[in-house]
Amino acid sequence: MSGEAFQSLSGNMTLNCAGMNRIDNLWQCAAPASCQYPAAVICSDHESLRLTERCSGTLQKETNGKWEDVNDSNVSPDVRCQQMHCGGARGNVTDSKLTCTDDVKVVLVNNNNDRCYGTVHAEINGIRKAVCGSSWTKQADVVCKELGCGTVNSVSTRSSSPGIMDFVECLGNELSLWHCEAKHGENLPCSRVPYIVCSASLKVRLADGGGRCAGRLEVKHEGQWKRVLQNQAWTNQHSNIICKQLKCGMGVVPENSVKYSQGSGSFLTVDCKSDISKKQKITACIITDSGNNGQSAVGITCEDHKALFLSGSCSGEVGIKNGSKTFWLSDVDWNQDVANTVCQQMHCGNAVPNTNSTSRADEMEVWSLSYNCSRNETSLFECANTTIPSDVNQNASIASVTCSGEIHLKLTKRCWGNVEISMEGKSGGICADTWTEDNSRMLCEEQGCENNVLKSLSLSPRQAEIMVLSLHAMQPTANLSQYNFIMKQDNDRTCQKPASVVCSGSIEPTFSVSRDSCSGSLELLYEESWLPVCTEALSDVDTRNTICRTLNCGQAIENSLDFGPTPASRQVITQIQCSTNATSLKECNVTSETRSCTLGVLKCSGWKTMVLEHDEPCKGEVVIYSAGKVSAVSSEGWTKSEGQRLCQDMTCGSPIQLEEKVPWPTDSFFNGSFSCAGKPQSIWECEKKVPPSEKKLFIECQNEAQVTLSQECHGELRINNTQVCNSQWKPDYSNRVCQELSCSNAMDFTEKGKPRPEGMYHHIHCDEYHFKLGQCRRVRGSCNSASLVEIVCVGSIKFSTTEKCGGNIQVSYRDKWKEVCIQKDLTIAMKHQLCQKMNCGNYNSSFNSRNTEEKELEMSLECTDNHLDIKHCVKKKTCKRVPAEIYCQDYERPIIITEDEPSSLPIILGVSFLLVLLVVVAVGTRFYVTRRNRKLNPARMLPGKEMEFESGEYEDVVNRDDEMEDARGGRFRSDAEFFREDDRRSASSLPYDDIDEAIEAQPLNPPANTTRASNMQEDKVTYEVEDPPENYDDIDDITKAEVHDGPKPTADRDAAAAPPGPVPGGEDYLVPGQDG
Repeated sequence: MSGEAFQSLSGNMTLNCAGMNRIDNLWQCAAPASCQYPAAVICSDHESLRLTERCSGTLQKETNGKWEDVNDSNVSPDVRCQQMHCGGARGNVTDSKLTCTDDVKVVLVNNNNDRCYGTVHAEINGIRKAVCGSSWTKQADVVCKELGCGTVNSVSTRSSSPGIMDFVECLGNELSLWHCEAKHGENLPCSRVPYIVCSASLKVRLADGGGRCAGRLEVKHEGQWKRVLQNQAWTNQHSNIICKQLKCGMGVVPENSVKYSQGSGSFLTVDCKSDISKKQKITACIITDSGNNGQSAVGITCEDHKALFLSGSCSGEVGIKNGSKTFWLSDVDWNQDVANTVCQQMHCGNAVPNTNSTSRADEMEVWSLSYNCSRNETSLFECANTTIPSDVNQNASIASVTCSGEIHLKLTKRCWGNVEISMEGKSGGICADTWTEDNSRMLCEEQGCENNVLKSLSLSPRQAEIMVLSLHAMQPTANLSQYNFIMKQDNDRTCQKPASVVCSGSIEPTFSVSRDSCSGSLELLYEESWLPVCTEALSDVDTRNTICRTLNCGQAIENSLDFGPTPASRQVITQIQCSTNATSLKECNVTSETRSCTLGVLKCSGWKTMVLEHDEPCKGEVVIYSAGKVSAVSSEGWTKSEGQRLCQDMTCGSPIQLEEKVPWPTDSFFNGSFSCAGKPQSIWECEKKVPPSEKKLFIECQNEAQVTLSQECHGELRINNTQVCNSQWKPDYSNRVCQELSCSNAMDFTEKGKPRPEGMYHHIHCDEYHFKLGQCRRVRGSCNSASLVEIVCVGSIKFSTTEKCGGNIQVSYRDKWKEVCIQKDLTIAMKHQLCQKMNCGNYNSSFNSRNTEEKELEMSLECTDNHLDIKHCVKKKTCKRVPAEIYCQDYERPIIITEDEPSSLPIILGVSFLLVLLVVVAVGTRFYVTRRNRKLNPARMLPGKEMEFESGEYEDVVNRDDEMEDARGGRFRSDAEFFREDDRRSASSLPYDDIDEAIEAQPLNPPANTTRASNMQEDKVTYEVEDPPENYDDIDDITKAEVHDGPKPTADRDAAAAPPGPVPGGEDYLVPGQDG
């Protein structure tokens, strides 16, 4: 071992001296360790000996690199045998011949009894033991050569049990691995055993190609036939080597595209590292197993490949395809047995007797061989053949045959489905691996299903018994039944997926179910499923026209987006390509994908729709709107069945009544009638081309669409208590809602709410002939990609100001008061109108604006000359301006009380209390005086006058109670309240907050009446009616009775002043101007 190698293998050493009695040096304490490279010594007296047959044969000794025979009588034969690890000797060395007791063989062990690959073992006297090793090169060469298995193709390792040889070193010229330098032992520890694949174990074939010179390349590797992976490293030179190895000439490229069956099992990779042109066999390259991760297998056609065909399906002239050339079989030696063999090889049964030959055309080249077949051959090329002399061949006719069988190909669903082939009384599928796009086009055309091939949507193969592995065209113009078919063997499980085809002729369009004819969203029948059509698929005008023509609806006039919910990710039609000359959708290419998309709506020139003309959505005269025409529907033939279908189309439930109406002279009728049978999906499925009678149909359906907003003239829109999705909602729809609810028009925006992910909502689409929202088309669905409709109608708008009839203008928007800005000053007329809407009279121009600070505002007033109502000027439009102001005639300027002015509340409360106290004292005094006078002068009181007195006294008390009630009822104002401009104060008034309260504080004897009061006698109660003082301009002219305590009069005066009797009529009243 070199010093560098020693250094690379050096490491820490473990010492353990525990339990040792005598230690001379530390090496005695070294722990045992594994040794990958044990030391080896070759001494000068070492002899290299061998026997030509491992442990028998000629004894040879190496001298100066050459092996020479040894006739050695000086050394015991047993010693020689032991030196060569061959046991003991059987006799002496005679003429350099020696036979040892051990019988030694080197073998490769595998599960298939193939001697040229496997793990390396030494078999000693019938007992096999492994040979240890890992990185073998020359050792493997020696093994393959020793076994007569060619060269080494690959070397790897496997795990194994204890071995008999290890550390094997060979020079490469040894006759046997047993002759190489090695460590020998009975049970050597052996972690890895070499696994060798020699070239002789590899075999090559072309499978499933109709002959030995064409097909899928397979290599027998480790006892199994495996496919070769088609990758970028594989070239035509590789194919040439295979063809030469099989004695099939060179590789060729067929005129017609050829696909061979993919087979099954593992893939092999072929790596030819050196110049491939020097390789004679592909097995000289390194071949390794790459598992099942390959994409496709190598397919090869060699120039010597021969294929039989007939000019027709199971009949016609017999042809032979050889490479790129076509030959025709001579009728030389042609007989019934040969004809039967030809028919059987073509899977067409047997030949019909008395088959005739046909004359040869000048351009037909005749095959140079004739065949003699027995009844056992199944292929013409297995029969004995004879070369036809050239002079005979030139004048020969062409063999022709008519077979008893037939071959048919079809699709299981006529224009789509699995490819089904019928031959020899059986039917089955064809392997999808070998079926090509050209095959699909040919089959679609042969079946009358156009020639466009669509992608199949089936994710899993449809179950079918595979009968044919592959098919190959022999003539460019032949139909599929004339192809060569490679049949699947009964035990073959290499192909499980049958070929399937979808022809464009299987596509059928339709409009989705609706109340319209020749208009609406589209669906295509694609492999028995109706798939919705995306809007991008309708972008081409030729495509739209072709669809309309296919549906007998004329030409396309417009396309738009569908108003319904966006479908979740699913299979949809994303592309339709039609030529300008296409007469049917079956001639177009259609592409389908799995994803989400917006559905498209198509309208053709032949469109028609039914409408109920009435103020209410679910009843009215039935009319048909079509392109530029409105026609009445005749009542002839209408029964409950037709009414039920129409009401359901209108989303109006069931019919309540059907009536006949007398037409107007100007009415034109629809040229057709309606009669429903079975379960029609739309009223248009009931249309009959029968001339109708001219009696108009009136229908009333059960359900009425209830259109509501969550608040008065604004809020969430609901139809029958279900909210509406904002998808494709138009401003005109909002106007219809507001008008229907008598809320004027909608403002020029739509508020949007948030839908629930799991909620179901209405989707709406209105046409120009729909006057109410309930007449519009609607569908229910999710609203995940949009918002919900919220509408604010002009009718919900109210105006106010921050002060009474003046100040900042405020707008009630969605029940919230918001200040506004004005982009352009309002006209005087609009200002008058604004004041009048607030019940504040007209506009007052005498007040100037007081605002100076700009604000961020949400609402604007934008009036133009066309606006008649100021409510329509309100816009939800942000602006940064000074809030708009207005002052009206009824504006009352507030009198703001400053903080320095003392509060009048304590004074008011004090005065009020004093007034109440004075009232109580006055009432008490009156009762006291009255009672005393009655006791002193009862005879002087007249009954009528007493009644009058008591009545007046009671009336006066009640009036005072009312005044006290007013005081308790809140007539006093707080400090925060203000005086109006027109609340004038008189010069004689006291500083109270309210004029009424000032009246209560006046002296009981006003200055103007002091003279009249002085003339009254003492101790007498009098009643006076006083006019209100003139200097209180804001007090109502109310006659008041006041009570005064004056000097007491004498008895005579009192009696003289009294009237002679009761007041006429018996009523208690006071005569104005009369003294008491």
